[in-house]
This record gives sequence, C-alpha cells and structure tokens, in this order.
Amino acid sequence: MRKPTVDNVCVAYAAKGAKIFVKLLPEDPNFILFEGDQVAFEFIGNLFLAQAKALNGCAFCLGPKYAGSALFSKKAKLGFHPHRLPCDSKPTRN
Repeated sequence: MRKPTVDNVCVAYAAKGAKIFVKLLPEDPNFILFEGDQVAFEFIGNLFLAQAKALNGCAFCLGPKYAGSALFSKKAKLGFHPHRLPCDSKPTRN
C-alpha cells in the first residue's frame, strides 16, 4: 500500500473485499457494534491509524449510502464519522 492516507487505505481494502457492518448493539443501544472478518478489522485499524497521522483534515465520514459504501455489507444501515482533536476547522461565530 502507498502512503497510508485515509483514501489510500479505503482503496486498498475495497480491493481486498473488506466489508464492515455497523449497527446499534441490540442488547444495549448505548453501544455501537462493528462486525466483520479479519480483513474488515485490519481495514478499521489501518483506517484509524491513517486518520491519526493525517496532515490535513481532522474528520471523515464513511457509510453504506455515502463515500466508502463499497466497504460496507449490504445489510449495513449506519456509517461512522471519526473526528480527531484538535479540530482543524476554525470555530464559527453566531
């Protein structure tokens, strides 16, 4: 894999067939459940590492109906939005 950027990680793991499933935990909807095989968890781990080292951009979104949809199982309904602090965006004034 080239430099581990969020985009490069997504492209590499889409080619490997990674599929993740994100949903609320049925037994306790205060928790989010991530499901997948070994490749899916390698994808999630490398994705978070790439975000930790990102030079530009403190956040990204992936979801079954949005960017990265190829990385979600067909039954997936939820995506996720990791946001690294401190935020790169300038605060807005009301």
